[in-house]
Amino acid sequence: MVELSSLIVAIATASVAVFFTSFLVHMILKYHTADYRGLPNEDEVRAALASSAKSPGQYFIPHCTDHRQLQEPAIRQKFIDGPVALITMRPPGPPTMGKALGQWFVLIVVVTAVAAYLTSKTVLHGASFLAVARSVSLITLLAYGVGSVTQAVWAGKPWAVVFRDLIDAFLYALATACVFGWMWPR
Repeated sequence: MVELSSLIVAIATASVAVFFTSFLVHMILKYHTADYRGLPNEDEVRAALASSAKSPGQYFIPHCTDHRQLQEPAIRQKFIDGPVALITMRPPGPPTMGKALGQWFVLIVVVTAVAAYLTSKTVLHGASFLAVARSVSLITLLAYGVGSVTQAVWAGKPWAVVFRDLIDAFLYALATACVFGWMWPR
């Protein structure tokens, strides 16, 4: 086993590598621009939402408080007629990247630290690049990718968007695995 304290520099380096990889994905490659579409009647939808959803939160249309309501013909018809939507309302104001980037970096550090911890308990000191990379990449791929799949299953996130998210997860796992494979104590 490897002491977690001997992996602090690898955790920091891998976290920066993943953060930089996410920068490349979103600012250079920009393949996520297709993730969201606009509505042709955006102003009318905005006005309707502003008069209905008074506070930030998640809203579901048509709304049911209990799954037994789905047996009621009027509720069933609403689902048949559509639209069926999950809406996330954020606080008003221009989007700011500072807070989101800070939270993203903290998440990266947590994922990387957990991957380091689990790998330090399962991969021996002096292990090969491949042995280290295999463990770290699997843990980080699951951490970065499974949430998007869950959103597809339960919230209807389009599978094409999930596929792009999984490409991101693969790239983040690859970056983390390379750093740990290179910096693993030998």
